[in-house]
Amino acid sequence: MITATGRTRLTQRPAALRLATRAVALVVLVVLAVVAVAVPGASPTAAAVGCGGALGDRSVDVGCHEHVPGSGRGSAEQGGGGATAPSGPRYRYRYVLACDGNTLDAPTSTTCELAAAQCTPPRLQYRQFRSTDGATWSASGTRCLTRQEATDGEAVPGLTLADLRSLPIPGQAVVLEPGNGYALVGVPVNAVAGTTAVALQTAVLGAAVAVRATPVAYTWDFGDGTVLGPTPDPGALFPALRTTHTYERGGDVQVVLTTTYAGEYSVEGGAFTAVAGTVDVPSPPVPLAVLAGAAALVGDAVG
Repeated sequence: MITATGRTRLTQRPAALRLATRAVALVVLVVLAVVAVAVPGASPTAAAVGCGGALGDRSVDVGCHEHVPGSGRGSAEQGGGGATAPSGPRYRYRYVLACDGNTLDAPTSTTCELAAAQCTPPRLQYRQFRSTDGATWSASGTRCLTRQEATDGEAVPGLTLADLRSLPIPGQAVVLEPGNGYALVGVPVNAVAGTTAVALQTAVLGAAVAVRATPVAYTWDFGDGTVLGPTPDPGALFPALRTTHTYERGGDVQVVLTTTYAGEYSVEGGAFTAVAGTVDVPSPPVPLAVLAGAAALVGDAVG
């Protein structure tokens, strides 16, 4: 079991009183935990998705984005999305150095300062052409490429880590048990994260790109200075108690889950390729009131 536990403070109390206090706290925790499990919707569900979207059993479909690497511009489109392979034509690409006199048949016959000035070295500016049949080519913008990348120009565009981070990947769901917005000092809180994979559609330089983002690690900030993770374990509902935290002081806190995603992409129905690096996405904070119980001796009524 992975736990994040504060120091325990003990005070001298009568043995019978200590046993009674512990029994009451245990009964309260068990009852509330059972209620949290029994209430519909207590299990993790995906957080609300912006930019349009729908929740499935195993994935979240999010609205598509048009992204042009190197341009710094993009436009979000509502709706769309899906986990299936992209629809539409499959393009092949060729590149011509952006200097007067260059053509598809002679893409680098001349060089010019303008092509170098538009991009960060060692990249140069190239005009991009695309075709569905390899015979008829149409211009589709410009792109900064190295000479080697331009030589391999029929390779379709890829997806970078920066591209992945620009997509609307939602945070995972958070379940805190007992699940009623309260916790008791000295009694473990069970923290459970959602495990929903995210499926998105985007476009890179006109090519349809399917993206998969899969949770690989979780980090919990319990709001009292304690951080648990990153851990690959999302936790489990009561009674598993694999990821817990015990508060040692009362007060109002906010619990924040940060999910680490690994990404993959497929260009126009091709095989999925891993994106180098990961993306951290925080979930909305969950408020929690930590209550400090007090024990008192009560005498029997004298009648």
